[in-house]
Amino acid sequence: MKRGKSGKSECESIKEEEGEEEFIVPKDAGTIGTRLKRLPCTRFYLEERNDTFNVYVNELLGATGAKQAMLRTQQTLVISPVSSRWFVVDVIRPLRLLVGATTEGQERLQPNDPSRMKIIAVDLKGRGDRVKLLVMPSLGYAPPADGDPNPPPGDNKFKLNGDLTVFVNDTRIGGKFEHDFHANDNIYGIAIWQGSLHDVKLVEY
Repeated sequence: MKRGKSGKSECESIKEEEGEEEFIVPKDAGTIGTRLKRLPCTRFYLEERNDTFNVYVNELLGATGAKQAMLRTQQTLVISPVSSRWFVVDVIRPLRLLVGATTEGQERLQPNDPSRMKIIAVDLKGRGDRVKLLVMPSLGYAPPADGDPNPPPGDNKFKLNGDLTVFVNDTRIGGKFEHDFHANDNIYGIAIWQGSLHDVKLVEY
């Protein structure tokens, strides 16, 4: 089955998104208000917590004590089992960016489960670097040609994993990165870095 993506070209010019909002996660925040849910993305500083998510992010960023910021989309990137929107961001200075996706929903700004995300570390060298991510979901099971058409749960022999593809300035980085997010999952684009909220900006997809 041939997969598709929205947009006319992988390298086409993309208009900068002006509808973002900055937000600092309050320590007692459990939900996101309706107003935030309607925005294309939100940026906020990560709350310092001693959980598996923070430990994982600290290891990938090589934490130096600087504030850690995150940008995440407020809408799923998946359009259909074979088509997804681009997740595109611009950076204004050299930095290490963790870019990827999470299936943790809009009820929580800051993720807390590394098993529900896939992120790739990218070292960016210049001002104005553009990072583009395409997420294609996992496609369930396909029946074998000469076997049981209903393989038991947990049998991954006939499962087509999804993949993430990352481009920096229209150059692919590191091939494709597999994941097991499904088409019926809400898959949100995320970017994490050390520094100011203004260092990274969403570009309209």
